[in-house]
Amino acid sequence: MRHLSAKIFLLLTFFTDSFPHFASAAPPFFRNTQSDAEAFSLRDVIVPGEQAGDNNPIARKGDGYSFSALTDFKRLEAKGVRWEYAHLRPAPEPSPVVLPVLRPPPDPLKPVPKEPDPIETPSLPGAWKPISESDNPPGLHDVDAPPVHSSGLGEPAKAMEFYAEKGRKQLNIYERIVRSNRKDTKTVLTKEDLVKYNKGSAFLDVTKNAEYLVWDSENWIDESFAYLPKLYKSDEIGFDLNRVPILTTTSVYTADKMGLVCETTFADNGLFIIYQHAYKENDDVGEIPINEIQMQTFFDASKGNSRSFRVAFLENIQNKEFWAITRENYNDMRQPYTKVLTFERGTPQFDRYIGSPNIWSKFWGFGNHHNALGKPILMRIIVTPAQVSNAFGLGAAIVFKKG
Repeated sequence: MRHLSAKIFLLLTFFTDSFPHFASAAPPFFRNTQSDAEAFSLRDVIVPGEQAGDNNPIARKGDGYSFSALTDFKRLEAKGVRWEYAHLRPAPEPSPVVLPVLRPPPDPLKPVPKEPDPIETPSLPGAWKPISESDNPPGLHDVDAPPVHSSGLGEPAKAMEFYAEKGRKQLNIYERIVRSNRKDTKTVLTKEDLVKYNKGSAFLDVTKNAEYLVWDSENWIDESFAYLPKLYKSDEIGFDLNRVPILTTTSVYTADKMGLVCETTFADNGLFIIYQHAYKENDDVGEIPINEIQMQTFFDASKGNSRSFRVAFLENIQNKEFWAITRENYNDMRQPYTKVLTFERGTPQFDRYIGSPNIWSKFWGFGNHHNALGKPILMRIIVTPAQVSNAFGLGAAIVFKKG
C-alpha cells in the first residue's frame, strides 16, 4: 500500500508542476513537488468503472494522457471511485531532430527557343514536280468538261524572253500615252466622216453601224458570275465584287451571217470589264477592231462611269501562248495549278503576261481611250487556272490604279 501511495504521489506531483492552476486548487497532498517526477510522463491511467471520453478526467493529449480539471477528481470522489492503479513509464527518448537536407538550388531553366510561326512557302525541292507540257493544261478546251489534254488555240508558244521583252515595250508605250496629253480616238457615224482622220485615230460607231447587231442583256454577279468573288479578293482588286449592282452583257454579231464577234460584260458603275468571247474569224466586216468594239460597248453600258475603271477580267483563256507562259510562271514559283497566284509589276513573270497576245491586244483599246478610262496605271495580274476550285476555265485579272 505504501508503494502504491508513492506512485500516486509522483503522478500528482507531475501534474501540479506542469499545471500550476490545477495545483493551487488541489488538496494539500497535491502540492508536493519532486524533481525526479519530471523524468516521467503519464501514459495511461486506469480508473475502475469509468470509460474514457470527453466528460471523463482522462483525455487524450499528444501521445499521452492528462487530467482535464480538478472538478473531475471531485466528481470521481463523490462517486466513491478510488485510485487503484496508475502505471508510470519512463519518458520516451525525444525524437531526434531531423534537419532538412540542404540541396543546391536548381540550375536556372534555359530558355526554350520559340518555334517560328509557320510561313507558307513554295514546295520543298524534294517534293516539287515541275509541270510539263504533257500535264493537263491550265485552261479548258470545253468549258463544260473537266480539264483535258488539249493543244489550245492560236500560234505555238515562243521563247519566254520574247514575251518578257515584248511586255516591257508594250507597257512603256502604254504608260507614255497615259502620261501624255494625247486625245482619245474619235467615234464617227459614217465612212465619209472616217476618211477625214488619220488611220487609227477614229473608228466607226459599232452601235450605229448597220453591218453589226449589238444585243444588250441585264445581268448580275450572283447569277452568271458568282465564281468571281470567290477567286478575286477585295484587298487585291480594290473593291468587293459582291457589292457591284447591275451588269450589262453585250453580244456583237455580224448582221449578214449572225456570227458572234465578241461577248463582253460590263459593270454599270464602270469598275470592271469581263472579257468572255472573241472570234476574229467571224468578223467578215472587218471595219472595226475587236478591242475597239469592246471599248465602245463598255462606254455605252457604263453610262458615264468609265473613269472608275479598275479591273479587266479575262475568262476561259484558250490561247496556247498564254498557257505556255502560265506553265513557265507556275514552275518559276514552284506552285501547282490549283493555286491562285498574283504577279506584281516589275517581275519577269508579270512582263511575260503583258507580252501575251491575250493581254497586249487589250492595251490598244486602253491606250486609245486612256482619258475616258481615267488614265489607269497597271499594277498586277492575278491568274486562276482551271484546276482552281470555282474557276471557270483559265482566267486572269488585270488590276489598275487610278493614274
